[in-house]
Amino acid sequence: MTRPVPHHLQHLAADAIRRNRAVGLIDESVVALTTLVDQPDWTPVHGLRCGPTVGAIAFPFGWQPQHQLPLALAIDRHDTAVVVEPGRAGALFVDEEESLLIDAGRRALGLPTAPPAATPLELNDAVWLHRILELTLDSPLGEPPPWPILSSLHPLGGGGLTPEGLRHRRRTLQTGWHTVHQEAQRAGVDWVPLTPALSAWFDHGSLARWLLASLPEATTIVAELGELLRPSDFARVADALALSGR
Repeated sequence: MTRPVPHHLQHLAADAIRRNRAVGLIDESVVALTTLVDQPDWTPVHGLRCGPTVGAIAFPFGWQPQHQLPLALAIDRHDTAVVVEPGRAGALFVDEEESLLIDAGRRALGLPTAPPAATPLELNDAVWLHRILELTLDSPLGEPPPWPILSSLHPLGGGGLTPEGLRHRRRTLQTGWHTVHQEAQRAGVDWVPLTPALSAWFDHGSLARWLLASLPEATTIVAELGELLRPSDFARVADALALSGR
């Protein structure tokens, strides 16, 4: 049976498209919402905390060619979420999906998001590979950094660690997302513009997905490093990550 699209969400999304800004619904009135963060990878509602009088929000998203209207996501406190495309009747229900957009809408309304599917270990490894790639690309051509420097770039690493030692630290990691979240609120993170205050706006699930989405896919970086590092050092990286048995 087809779900009827809630009129208040479709109306609110159409208003967000027309204004090209985030809007909220208070009783039956549509109000403009203030955008707190101006970063290319953020939505207009990142960092926003709506009070209980705001029953639903909508905001534009996506890249639009000049003179074309954006799409909009609308979500209410019942966790019903729809995407509306300008000029088309109806809407697409997205409340059963996981995405950074839906996470942002839920957090702006103070709603919880789905728990993380990934582990902190996957985040640490992704950060490590990203740091290795950045440093290697910044190094003189044909002179990639050696293993002692590479190992020191891992969040759990150190310059004197062997691949076996780093692999052991990874396997015995006891850190959960609660600890990662606390650390982000204390000091932010160093690879994206995430301040401690904005870290506190996320819950564990939305923070995990946003941090991982800010990094390239690990398999893509591994393929790049296979071409850029010395074969012996690439073998050490693969050994530390236990790539044959991950």
